[in-house]
Parts: sequence; C-alpha cells; structure tokens
Amino acid sequence: MKKMIDTVASRYLLQLTLLIVAVAYYYSLKEHSVTGDEDIVFRSWNESIIEPVKQFSRVSLGLNTNVDLIINGTEVLRALGMKPGSAIDHDTLQTVRELNEAFTYFFSKGSGGERFFANGQEFDKIVAKAKSLPNVQWYIGGNAALMAETIAQSFRNSKVMLVGSIGPKLRSLLRTSIYVPEICNALQDEVHMILEFQKNETWGNHESPVANRFITSHDNSNTNLSMLDIFFDSVVEWKPDLVILTGIHLLDGQLETLWTERLKSVASKLRGLPPDVPVHLEVASMANKHFTTNLMKTLLPLVDSLGCNEQELAFLAHAGGGPHHDLYLTLSTVPDVAKITDIMQWLLQKYSDRLSRIHFHSLTYHLIGVLPNKWGNTNSSVAAGTRIAGQQACILQDLTSDKVKLHTPKHIILDSETAHVFDPLRPVIHWVKENVHYYFSPVLVCKKPLKTVGLGDAISSTALMYSEFLL
Repeated sequence: MKKMIDTVASRYLLQLTLLIVAVAYYYSLKEHSVTGDEDIVFRSWNESIIEPVKQFSRVSLGLNTNVDLIINGTEVLRALGMKPGSAIDHDTLQTVRELNEAFTYFFSKGSGGERFFANGQEFDKIVAKAKSLPNVQWYIGGNAALMAETIAQSFRNSKVMLVGSIGPKLRSLLRTSIYVPEICNALQDEVHMILEFQKNETWGNHESPVANRFITSHDNSNTNLSMLDIFFDSVVEWKPDLVILTGIHLLDGQLETLWTERLKSVASKLRGLPPDVPVHLEVASMANKHFTTNLMKTLLPLVDSLGCNEQELAFLAHAGGGPHHDLYLTLSTVPDVAKITDIMQWLLQKYSDRLSRIHFHSLTYHLIGVLPNKWGNTNSSVAAGTRIAGQQACILQDLTSDKVKLHTPKHIILDSETAHVFDPLRPVIHWVKENVHYYFSPVLVCKKPLKTVGLGDAISSTALMYSEFLL
C-alpha cells in the first residue's frame, strides 16, 4: 500500500514539475518573443547598456535658453497668407516670404534647420498669428535648457546648474532640482518658433521624406551671448566636473564685428577653465561659411567633445575645407557612413591637441568617434543615445516593431577599408581607423513621431552622461 502511495506521489510530483517547467518555458518565450529586428535591437540595447564607473556628478550648462512655440509649419504659413513656392535657403530672414522659402528648403530635404529672423517687428506678427492657432504648444527651448532638463530627469544623482536668460514661462517648465543663479531671472521669455512637419507631408510640389522641424527666432539675449560672463563666473564658483557649452551657433546671423569679439571672449574664458574638466560643445544649424570657419579655428582646439547632426557636420567640412566638402548639398535620409567617418577623422586629427570625442547623430543612426585613452564606456554611450532618440520621438519607454522602424541597410560600408553585415543582436558596431575608435548604432525611427523638438539635445546629453572621461 505504501509503495502504491509513493508511486502515485512520485507521478504527481513529476507531473507538477513538468507543469512548472512548461509554464516557465511559456512565459520565457512570451517575454523574449520578438516580431522584428526592431524588437531585437531594443532588447539588445537594454541588456548591454551599463553606467560608467565614474559618472559626472556636477554639470554646468549654458548659454541658450528660451521657450519654444511649437506649431505645424505649413499651417502657420497658410495662416500668414503664404502659398507653396521656391525652396531657397537664406542666411538670415527678413520677411514672411523668405521664411516660406527657407522652410520649404529644409522641408523638401527632411532636414532640421535654424535661421535668425532679423526683422523684430515682422517676427512679432508671425508669433502673434501662431499663438492664435488652435494647435499651438509651449515647451522648454534652447539647447542648454533642454540638455539640463534631460540630465535632471534621467540622472538624478547628478547636480545640474543652468545659466541663461530664464523668463517666467521657462522657469515654470523647468524641473525645480535645476539650480539657476538668481542673476539669470528675466522679466520676459525669449520665444523661438518651431515649425514642425511630418513624413510624407506635402507643401505644393514638395514632399518631406521624414518628420523634422525648422526653427526661427528674433532672440537678442541668446544671439548676443549676453550671459557669457555670468556663465563662466558661475562655472568657476560652482566647480563642475563637466561643462556643456551651447548656443554659440546663434552668433551666425550677427555682424562680423560682434561674432569676432564674442568668439575671442569665449576662447579666453575656456582657457581659464581647469584642464581636467571636459568641455562639450554642442553646435546647431549654421549658414555663414566665414563665421563657421572662425568658430572652428577659435573654439575646437579648446574643447574635448563635439556634438552635431548631419547638416552641421557636413557644413563644418564645407567651411573648413575638409573631405566631402560638398556633402551638405546632397545629404540623404541615411547619410553615407564612410563619408561621415572621413569628416570625423579629419576633425579629430586636425584638432587633436584637445578634441578627442565627436558624437554625430542623424535620424537613422549615430556614430561616436573617440580617442580611447580619453573616453570610456562608449559602447553604452552610443546605445543609450540611440535608444533615447526613439523613446523621445514616440514618447514611449518600450519600443516595439509596430511603433518604430530600422532604416539601417543590411550591408554597411563603414569606411573605405571596412564593411559590415548588420546584426540586430549586436546593434553597436565597433571598428578602429588609425588611432580613432568608432561606435555605430542604428536609431529605431518612430513611425508616427509625437515629438521632433529637442531630440538632438536629449541624445547628446544622455550619451555624454553614459560616457566616462579618463583623466
């Protein structure tokens, strides 16, 4: 009898064990099941991203801060009585017609752009018209403010100081944990207009290949770098372990006498910082070749890290006489990786006395080039930067193949000597060209983006915070 009971108990125990194993296996399959390469890439990022051994704990950011008025670009132009016309770029804008032409130029390429609106009265009329439209939105604006907000939100153990012109609207939008020196408080906000456009949206005979935005403003505080001295005085007092400098590109539309003086002043201030504190320079859209050449000569020898997108990197090559100097005229949605690598290699060699890291970000992929004796954890840095791009655009934490899409070709030409077959299980590709280590990762492009503004700033700041500066 006892033997029979033991046999039944053994069978029951075996069945129970098999059931537990089956259930566990089912949920394991469910948890790890994927429906496309996008799912595999996202999971691979999450499994491979690690924090640096020593993360930046005190970060100082300046100089451009404002509020963004966000509206669909073609909707504003129609409200202003504009009809689709020619696609013509302008260094600066004076009229609504020139706004229409410059917007159409970037719209047709699917590229982000920014131009200064020199006529203040005309700009105020455009803002007033945009405010009257039903779909207007207000957000934190300016590279420095957006990067500060990202760091304060995602890296809560790090202290953040932001220096810029902070009006009442912007102050109400910023996280309270961000330290803003009292002298930065302003009575009025600087307003930037963000004219968004969607993928396959049409404007006359023009069709946008991807979703993006065009920015314009009449911003005297930021374009004159009025907070420059305050920023560097605050940096000396606050003693950060990372300095992020933004907004220098806004000098692009100013008189040469002004931007020459301001660039020299920035250079002088940078020389006064401790050499063991890394400085990251984030550039944005520029159109004046003479200004851009001077910016490169004056500032790039004095910074450790540079952040830019495809338009900006290509224009640096054009202005500085680098390789593929005509690339900015023919950029596509998926910029040629080999050509981008050539330009980055040229910059890192030309300014090798200090510049040791470049973070290139485009809609479809990111590429970080570093000198390995100066920067570490770059594999995680580029993965974290590309991951946040899709998360921000879709406003989703978990990215799945029904929401995002890879635009990376299966076979990638990395440079003139290296090709690679893309494997979604290993989305970060690493290779070495001479003394520079390159890290490539694709972007999971949001199929229906809910946000296009500030992606570059979220990308650059996140990737920086996952980087480790090696003293």
